[in-house]
Amino acid sequence: MARKPGTTPRFAKSQIELGAYLTPPRDRKIIQRALKMEGNPGRAKDGRYDVGEWQAFIYANVKSLLDGESGKGSDKSQLELEKLRLTIQKQEFELKVLQRDYTANTEVEAWVGEMIARAKQILTRIPSKLAPLVVGRSEVDAERVMREEVTSALAQLATKPRG
Repeated sequence: MARKPGTTPRFAKSQIELGAYLTPPRDRKIIQRALKMEGNPGRAKDGRYDVGEWQAFIYANVKSLLDGESGKGSDKSQLELEKLRLTIQKQEFELKVLQRDYTANTEVEAWVGEMIARAKQILTRIPSKLAPLVVGRSEVDAERVMREEVTSALAQLATKPRG
C-alpha cells in the first residue's frame, strides 16, 4: 500500500496500512516481528493499530527488528563475498594458464602414457638383449653384465625422450 500525501491518521486498519504510515515506511514482516516482541503496542480491541504508539515502538526497537533483515543482508553479503572469491580464483587460474604455470590434465595423461610405453619398450628388451651376453659366463660375470644393462635401461628412462 502506498502512503497517501497529507497528515498521518491516528489508526491503521491493517499491518500493511500501518507499515505504510510509519516513517520510514516499514514492511509487513517488520510489523509481524514486532508483534512477537515483548512490550509491543499490539492492536486495539476493534482490531486497529495506533500509528503513534507503533512509531515510537519501532524507533525504540529498530535495531533488534532489523537484525532479522540484516541476517538476510548478511546472507546476501556472504553470497557476494563467495562470488567475489570464486571470481578471484577463476582469474588466478586463467593467469596461471596464460603464464604457462598450468598443464592441462589431457597433456599430463598423454605424457604419462608415453612414459609408460617407453618404459615398457626399454624394459621388455632387456631379456632378449642379455640372453646372448650371459650364456657361458660365470655367475658373477653374468650378474655384472645384467647390472650394467639394467643401469643403462634406467638411464635411458631418466632422460627425456626425443621429439
